[in-house]
Amino acid sequence: MAAIAMVSEPGASLARPQAQPLLDVQAVDARFGGVQALKGASLRVAPNEICALIGPNGAGKTTLFNCISRVYTVTAGSIHYRGIDITRVPRHAIAGLGIARTFQNLGLVPGLSVLDNVLLGAHSRIRPSFWRPLLPVAAQRSREALARRESLEILDWLGLADHASRLTGELAFGTLKRVELARALVARPSLVMLDEPANGLAHGEVDALAELILDMRKRFGVAVLLVEHHMQMVLRISDRVAVLELGSLIAHGTPDEIRKNPRVIEAYLGASV
Repeated sequence: MAAIAMVSEPGASLARPQAQPLLDVQAVDARFGGVQALKGASLRVAPNEICALIGPNGAGKTTLFNCISRVYTVTAGSIHYRGIDITRVPRHAIAGLGIARTFQNLGLVPGLSVLDNVLLGAHSRIRPSFWRPLLPVAAQRSREALARRESLEILDWLGLADHASRLTGELAFGTLKRVELARALVARPSLVMLDEPANGLAHGEVDALAELILDMRKRFGVAVLLVEHHMQMVLRISDRVAVLELGSLIAHGTPDEIRKNPRVIEAYLGASV
């Protein structure tokens, strides 16, 4: 997949720290009526880093995801992506900046084929614009053909090439998780946000997913922000882990540091971990 692969070594961001993080969340609040879902939450993700965001149910993990992807508007604080304050960027423009995500509840269209669902992820690259009617028809078709080719290459990497023409409504849940990942990757992101990707998967599928995320980071050169309750997977593949409790960040560090943090053990991990 030479057209889209940007290969770099896993962990390179830790060995050579960047002056500017890829994603920089600073003191973010999010209120919904009388409920404060986030309280001064801060988080940084470096290029090519796998950063996990963990915490009990209701801690604010998905709320933070929704703030970054502009589903929600922050009440206070800032979110910078590559130095750009995205809290003022229109929601539809987020994917075009290089941020892609998956959802807890699959956002696929059951009546469309696997390939057509994946092509929806390329919308930010080939969508109509003011200038597009001025482009030659051949140029427009070339962009669409490239997106189709890249979609098929990603499906092949995920072992889904044989399912490209099948309707997503016919497929098993674990397969649909990979389809959603393919849709995120075809947007050519620099940051992929995965919201509980292991939810509903069998044990063997979770192990395969962990390997897939590591390979994705290496093959596509992306950073990964991961919300996940499957702690064995989190501690195995993450470069850094951030812990939320009641909307506030209570700890961050390497997996080993988080595993030994007394406050994290008390709030979330449990003494056995």
